[in-house]
Amino acid sequence: RQIPIFQASATFLLDPRPPQILGREIQEVAPIGTSPWDSNRKEYYNAQLYVLRSKMMAQRSVVRGKLYDDPNIVGSQEMKPETRDQRIRAATYAVLSSVSIIPPKDDRIIRVSVTHSNPKAAAAIANSHVDAYLDFNLSLRSEGSENAAEWLAKELTSAEKDLRDAELEVFQFKKDNKLLYVSFEDPRNLVTGNIKRFTDAVNETRVKRIEAAQFLRQVRKARQEPILSSALFDLAQSETGTGLKQQYYQAVEKLERLGQVYGPKHPEYQSQKKSADKILGTLKNEADIIVKAAEEAHESVLANERAFQAELDGQKKIAFELGPKEVDYNRLVRREKSDEERYRVVLNQLRNSEITGRLTTVNVRPMDSAVIAKAPFSPNLRKSVMFALALSLMVGPGLVLVITLLDRRINGPEELEALVKAPMLGVIPKAQDDEAYEPLDLLVHQQPTSSIAEACRNLRTNLLYAGADHAIKTLVVTSPNEREGKTTASMYLSTVIAQSDQKVLLVESDLRRPRLAKANGVPGRRGLADLVLGEISADEAIKTTDVPNLYLLPAGAPPPNPSELLMTNRFGEVLEA
Repeated sequence: RQIPIFQASATFLLDPRPPQILGREIQEVAPIGTSPWDSNRKEYYNAQLYVLRSKMMAQRSVVRGKLYDDPNIVGSQEMKPETRDQRIRAATYAVLSSVSIIPPKDDRIIRVSVTHSNPKAAAAIANSHVDAYLDFNLSLRSEGSENAAEWLAKELTSAEKDLRDAELEVFQFKKDNKLLYVSFEDPRNLVTGNIKRFTDAVNETRVKRIEAAQFLRQVRKARQEPILSSALFDLAQSETGTGLKQQYYQAVEKLERLGQVYGPKHPEYQSQKKSADKILGTLKNEADIIVKAAEEAHESVLANERAFQAELDGQKKIAFELGPKEVDYNRLVRREKSDEERYRVVLNQLRNSEITGRLTTVNVRPMDSAVIAKAPFSPNLRKSVMFALALSLMVGPGLVLVITLLDRRINGPEELEALVKAPMLGVIPKAQDDEAYEPLDLLVHQQPTSSIAEACRNLRTNLLYAGADHAIKTLVVTSPNEREGKTTASMYLSTVIAQSDQKVLLVESDLRRPRLAKANGVPGRRGLADLVLGEISADEAIKTTDVPNLYLLPAGAPPPNPSELLMTNRFGEVLEA
């Protein structure tokens, strides 16, 4: 029962900075848009939106598009006003009531939206409004350029006279001071540059001299200390001295071993003692060389500082001599440059005004013209939207509930204990990327202070408490799937139990992918499989490892039927033994 309302939209791009057809060299005297240095574009857009919604722009739109003659806008032949002015006024108010200006969001596109009961009238108003705004911006440029050109022509005559007088004064000053072919610019720049360079050089050499003096004091103090306990070589970062100290310690260590074996009078002991004394002498000579080098470096830097300071004083004296004449000369040059800049600016602006006054480009570029709507804009689909919202509110929570009920994952130790109904004795964390130890199975032995080693010791303590009623002699490490850490976990647990002064035998019964023999660096060609088959004895199969109190029974060569071998009575007898 509602009257159908049609909507038509026309869009145009409004750039705060108009296109520079003539490049950056030519600046407009009556610019449109914002200046290049103006960062507050929001105010400009707000002003243009006000212009688009104004009565003035609506009237321009009516006149340009001759909307006052459209019966769909001003009424039928019987109802429309008689005079042209009355029809323009009526069409203006009709345009104001139907036009909506949609400001840009994340782009520079402005949308002119028109709602009207007639689709042709809506499209005509939208297109006419955009065209009127384009003409309005173009008129601002042409009228401003004409007014500016008239004033600039008068200002150019005055600027030209002032520049001629300033040039004559500079010429007369040069003539009176016999400076027709000499400029103060080059010698002043040269002296200023030299002063800066020598000032920087003095500051740099002063810092180096202080550092050299401090370093010299440190090495002298370190040289007075015993050569073996002195920090001299560390201060000088001497690889030679550090290497000699290491050689001396090694020679002394060897000398002590020879003394224990042969005694101090043995020839080999005497020869080794001479070698140690020779290295000690070389070590002292190296220390003297370091002290001497520090002294020479300090003297060199001190001499450079004095030389740079002398040059700096000479350049400052030259600079003071150029002062009096340069003051008067610079005053005249500044006036000449000021008048020249004024003349250049006025001349350029006059030329720009003549060129830009003929430009027909503006910062408004039409994008999409309004088309006649085929379907009404109103009534809208509000009821459908409300129904969809209600449906989503019912389906959404139900979907969340179904997903939650279908989630059977175990999300923590507490859920695991409740599921298997058994207490958890410990958790061994997985090695992170920054804990890439090689081999991984020896991590607890090689890194006893790591977080993984500490977790294994906690597991060992909990196992001891679990066996408080009866001593635990045998442990089996297993899991339902492959590659879940059985070998690594058994090696960790065996290591921490062995570290508590208990003898541990680690039996590797993974006959498909054995690796403990290689990880511990022991022969693994013969082991558990051969022992079960009776080909070797237990003493031959069991190997010692680098971990104290830990012995390893490797898996041996993988048999063709490992599962059948482990199910034999002989395997049980081997374990019992």
